[in-house]
Amino acid sequence: MTRIVCETGEVVDVVGRLEGAHLNELRLHRAILERAILVGTTFRACEARSATFALAAAEGVRFLGCSLVLAKFHAADLRKSRIEGGDAAHSDFTGANLAGAVLRDVRLDGASFRGCNLDTADLSGVQMDGLVLEGAVYTPLTLWPTGFDPTTSGAVLVGDRKDQFLFLEGEPSA
Repeated sequence: MTRIVCETGEVVDVVGRLEGAHLNELRLHRAILERAILVGTTFRACEARSATFALAAAEGVRFLGCSLVLAKFHAADLRKSRIEGGDAAHSDFTGANLAGAVLRDVRLDGASFRGCNLDTADLSGVQMDGLVLEGAVYTPLTLWPTGFDPTTSGAVLVGDRKDQFLFLEGEPSA
């Protein structure tokens, strides 16, 4: 049994471990999941407003239809994660690793991605108005909405296209 404590005083008991769990329709308002191991966990239709996921090991985590308004993801490992069909307005992803993540049909107005790793992330299905991207790094393989220029929002392009190819047989010819 795993116990999730919320700053509201509520306690949510989950059978088993959080890693790889399927958590449906839980009330996790102001949950304290700092440094939690959430690798492969699925949160579906959970109420997690103002929850803290700072420094969480959450590669491959899925937030599907969740309320993540004002949630804190400072320096969380969110590689290959999916945040879809929910509301993460004013959430703080400062310093998070979102390499390979997919964010789609999620409300993000006022969210901060300051200093994030957005290498190969797919943000093509996100409304970019009001996002803070200062110091976020991305590569040519990061997907943005059509017509959006991340550099005007302070994001920094790293690497170049020749670094992104995979050579299946031997090394490239000179």
